[in-house]
Amino acid sequence: MEDKQMNEKYFLYVIICDFYKYSFMKIGKTKNLENRIKNIQTGCPHKIRDVFIVSSDYEEEINGLEHYLHYFLKNFSINNEWYLISEQFICALFNELYRINTNDFSFDEIDSISDEINFDSLEILFHNHNYMFLEVKKVKGKYSKKETLSIDELFSRIIQK
Repeated sequence: MEDKQMNEKYFLYVIICDFYKYSFMKIGKTKNLENRIKNIQTGCPHKIRDVFIVSSDYEEEINGLEHYLHYFLKNFSINNEWYLISEQFICALFNELYRINTNDFSFDEIDSISDEINFDSLEILFHNHNYMFLEVKKVKGKYSKKETLSIDELFSRIIQK
């Protein structure tokens, strides 16, 4: 990955693959995006359709974002970090991403989940963010940034397929 933005140290990834009329999403984190995508494709019987990322210089930020999303989406999980994309799942995911970006959490809400998520992970809920997703595409054998997407644009991109 040669783009300057792609040289960030930590990534939250959203990977989408399709099978027949179903779409699946994997949410995870990595320090080496290219190797992680390759490993997921090797272990996944379906071709990866899309890859979207949030990058950060701070491991704690990516860890917190991933832990919170996994916690919040646990009822939608079909296999650990894999989710069947449905209207209900997409609405829940994007509503929660908006809440994270706008710091729409009360102290009581955060406190109520503090036994299930460690404080370092919950720290992302205490302040505003402006998470943007980068669409990543493979070009000439290398993954590189294609386009920066807002949460609304990411939503549109996922449901359009």
